[in-house]
Amino acid sequence: MEFVEINLEQYPRRKHLEYFSSLQYPYVGVTSNIDVTDLVQFCKNKGYSLYLVLLHIATLAADSVPQLRQRIHGKTVREYARCPSSHTELLEDGTYCYCTLHHHMELEDYLAYAQATRLQCRAQGSIDEEEDVESMYFIS
Repeated sequence: MEFVEINLEQYPRRKHLEYFSSLQYPYVGVTSNIDVTDLVQFCKNKGYSLYLVLLHIATLAADSVPQLRQRIHGKTVREYARCPSSHTELLEDGTYCYCTLHHHMELEDYLAYAQATRLQCRAQGSIDEEEDVESMYFIS
C-alpha cells in the first residue's frame, strides 16, 4: 500500500501518538447509529446487496478523512493513500474466512468485483490476510 511518513516534529496529534504508542494494542473503533431506510429501498429497487453497498460507502467515507488513514508504525506514523477493507465471510461449515476489498471504483463496478472476490475468498476459506493488515479497515 502506498503511504507517506508523517513529520512528527510538526504533528498536531503528537501527544495522542505518545499515549496510544504506550498501549499494548492501540486501535480505534467507531460505531454509529444511522438511518438506512432510504438506502435499503435503493438497494431493493436496484437489486443490490445492502451489505456490499454499506461496505463501499463506509470505506469511501473513512478514506475521505486523512486521520482515519493514519497508522502507528513503530515510532512513526504512516498515512496511507487508500485503505482496503477486511471483513469476515461465513463458510458452510460454520467457520469463517477473511475477505479484503478495494473500494475506489464506481458502485456498479465495485459490486461485481466485490461479489466475485467474496466467492473466491469463500472457496479458499483462508483466515490469512493477503495484504498489509496495518493499512486495513476491519469491518464487522
